[in-house]
Formats: sequence, C-alpha cells, structure tokens
Amino acid sequence: MSCERKQLGPLAEQFPATGLFGAWLRGLPIPSATDAGSEWEAALGADGPVAKAPLWQDTEFCRLLSPESQALANGPAVVVTGQQPGFLGGPLLTLYKIATAIAAARQRTAAGRPTVAVFWSGDDDDDLAEALAPVGWDRAAQSLWRSESRTLLKNPATQRGIVAERAAEEWAAPVLAKFRSAVQGDELRDDLTDLLAQAVKTEQTWGQGQASLVQRIFAGTGLVVIRGHDPRLHELAAPLYGKISGRLDELAEVVRQRGVELAAAGFEPQISERSMARPLFRARGDRREAVLDFSGSDTGDLRPGVMLRSPVQDWLLQPTAVVVGPGELAYLRQLDPLYAALDLPRSPLVPRLSGWVLPSGELSPELKGLMAPAAPTHSGDAEAWAADVVGLAQNKIVEILLDDLHVESGRATAMADSRARRFHKGVAAMFRAEVERQEQERLAAAPQWVLPAGQRQERSLGFLSALELWGGDLVSSILAAADEHLKNGKQNNWREFAITVPEGTVSK
Repeated sequence: MSCERKQLGPLAEQFPATGLFGAWLRGLPIPSATDAGSEWEAALGADGPVAKAPLWQDTEFCRLLSPESQALANGPAVVVTGQQPGFLGGPLLTLYKIATAIAAARQRTAAGRPTVAVFWSGDDDDDLAEALAPVGWDRAAQSLWRSESRTLLKNPATQRGIVAERAAEEWAAPVLAKFRSAVQGDELRDDLTDLLAQAVKTEQTWGQGQASLVQRIFAGTGLVVIRGHDPRLHELAAPLYGKISGRLDELAEVVRQRGVELAAAGFEPQISERSMARPLFRARGDRREAVLDFSGSDTGDLRPGVMLRSPVQDWLLQPTAVVVGPGELAYLRQLDPLYAALDLPRSPLVPRLSGWVLPSGELSPELKGLMAPAAPTHSGDAEAWAADVVGLAQNKIVEILLDDLHVESGRATAMADSRARRFHKGVAAMFRAEVERQEQERLAAAPQWVLPAGQRQERSLGFLSALELWGGDLVSSILAAADEHLKNGKQNNWREFAITVPEGTVSK
C-alpha cells in the first residue's frame, strides 16, 4: 500500500480574511502583531542566538535529547507544538502539527543551527468532551465509530477529570480491539498494537500511554515528547510562577483589553471570561481546582489554564518557533501583551501543515466542492436577513397602530420596537438553523471517512484510526508533505496538501 502526496490550492482560501488566521496567512494587518512575513522568516530561518532552555538544565529532561544535542553548550534550539490527548490519539491534525515541527527542526539543523522538535502533550487538560470528540472509521462495518466513554459526559462527577489520569479501559482497550482486527504486517501498526496491549495489561494512564504512542510513531526523528501533567515541569517553572503570583487579576485585564482591541478591528476574541477568571489550577488527584491566588515556591502541582499555558511552555523551552493552527493563532494573538507584561519574549509562530487523506485518482468535481469552505451564509447573513424581514414588519406594525388603531405615535413606536426585538431573535434563529441543516446535508454526500460526521477531516478523524488503516507509510507521507509545506511558506506560498490512499484500504 502506497500513500502519495500532492499540493492543493492556497491555504488562505480555506479561511475567511475576516478571521485572524485567514488575515495572518494573507499578510493583512492585525493590531499590535508582528508582520506575518517577518514572523515566518524568523521562525523558519537559522540565524540568531539560541537561549538555553531552562528545561535542558534539568538532568532528567536533558536525557530526552540525542547525544549530539546533549553535547551542545547551550543545548539545541527548539521548535515546539502541542495538543491535548484525544480518543484514538486525538484528531489527525496532531500528526500534522508534529510533522511540521520536525520538518522545521530538520531544515534549521541542515542550515547549521542544531534544532530539536518538541511535542508538548497537554494531558493536564480536563475537557473530556473535547478529548472524546474524535471518531474512527470501521472498515468492516463501513461506518464511523465513537468512544463509548462519552456516557461519562452526562455525569458531572466524571465529566471534568484530568485527561492524563483516565484509565486504560477507557482510552486504550477499544482502540486495541480495532488494531487487533486490522491487517497485520505493517511495522508501525504492529508496534502500536503491542503498545496498546501493554497499556491495557499494566493499566497505564492516558497521559503515559499518549506519550509512548507519539514517541513510537515518530521514532528516529529526534522528537522530544514532554507531558503537561509532569510536576517536574512546573517545579522548574517556579521563577515564572513567581512573576505571576499576586498578579492574576492584572494579567487577566491585559488579556481582556487586548480582546477589546481585536474586536474593534473586526476579529473575534478567543479567550473567554471564564478562562480569564480561572487562569491557574492545582492538581488534586484526578481533578483540577481553580487557584484565585498563590504564593510560595511549591509549584509542582500548579497547572496553567488557557491564558497561561503558552507562557509557561515558552518560558521553559525558549522556542525559536511555535507551530500553530487556526484556533491557537487566534488566542495567542490575544496573549501578545501578556508576554510583554511578564517580560517574556514572544516566539515567532508558523502555520502547521493542513490537508486531507483522500482516495487515489482524480478528485471528482463533487468531492472538490464538498471539501471547499462553506458558502458564507452563516450567522452574519442570518442576522441581516432577519433585520430586512423584521424592518418591513415593524414599519407595517407602526402603520396599523397609527392609522387603524389611532395609537399615540411614541407608544406605537415603542410597541413595534418591543415586538420587533423578539421577532428578530426568532427569525434569525430560524435562518441560522436552516443554514446549518443545509450545510450538514451538503457534507453528508461525501465519503464518511473524508468528512467524518460532516466535519473537516483533520479536526475529527482520530489519528490512530488513520494509522490502523494506512500504517507507517502515512507518517512518511505526512513528514514529506510538512517539509514541502515549510519550503512553500518561505516563499509566502502556503498550500493545502492531499495524501492519497488506495480506495480499497477503507473498505473490506
């Protein structure tokens, strides 16, 4: 079985210019942000000093490096990316992120600046709903399948546990069953089967198992895998936590005001008020407890929330580049002033590989159309349509109240306004629901494994399901595509990619 790669259209075309990621890819101005071209040049170039990452000052973490990297006086430069664990490993985009970081590290090393790729497994996260969202493709049943552990989401006592602490029975056992029924003979697939079996046998937690699986998938690349739930990370980050101590409200306000600036420029802020109010936690067994303030040097059980996770990562690693996707770019741009408030250098950002796994052969026009971004008939249009309809109705209501019922002018206007507001809400909701229904109907016409559950493949198909189907050749193809992706990016020519697989590999 052979996977082949090919370039598709411009990546920017998949994202509206009104969003931060789309604007960034197009080089459009974003308030207070570095020019995109300059940022990419800094991220992908091999010049500039390398700061010794505090992480490499720890003997145990330094052992994760290759002997060649350990011998460097200041340690290697770092390209980092991260993702929380998910069912079936997490969405396919996790592999795209890691491959991009590896490709960037390789290119910088070849240019004379030794660099290592680091994957930060965000297993300290407690968003179980997101962790269980990925789906798999069952080749025998010709249908999608999901985690049976989704029933845990119905119980408040089980829906917010730290992902790292989840039992193997939940995350590994159902995946192992699929791997055991797969065609054997692929070295990577066989090794992953063994790792999953060992995880079940030894009752390995999800955090431990995820790190082992990722390390095996990218064996031989020099990838360093670290875990966000590792207390040693947070003990080493004590100096940074010291800068944060007593300033949680102040720092949240900096991020809040940056959100106001972005909103004024037409972009949607990504960090919620809840996240700003809960930027830091303590790990208590398999739960996280929000920290309103803290002092002292005992930081091993601290865990950062959305607002502080990236600053902690960047302080520990001093990365020369951070590989990001659309959602991360949007919230990291909101964090730019937070870095300044903490006297922390803002590492340049680079977009991850983005693409599809598709049937071999020429794509049909129908499939190309389904893969294209949805027509821009979303909430903004629904609101405008509702305003048009309600405006006509409101005028007619005032006319009847004045001419037929002889209501005083001010009262007639107030009555019409009150009714129109309620009417507008209902009509807009109706239009939005119909837009959503038509979009789901449109996407349902695609092969289920290409657009699982009507969602973009890289965000919904679990990467272990993809590896169960296509094995190690898929990883090789993704790494090669990531290398091309970055070479294109140096020319400001970011593209989508497709990796094609024989149609028979998804059916029995």
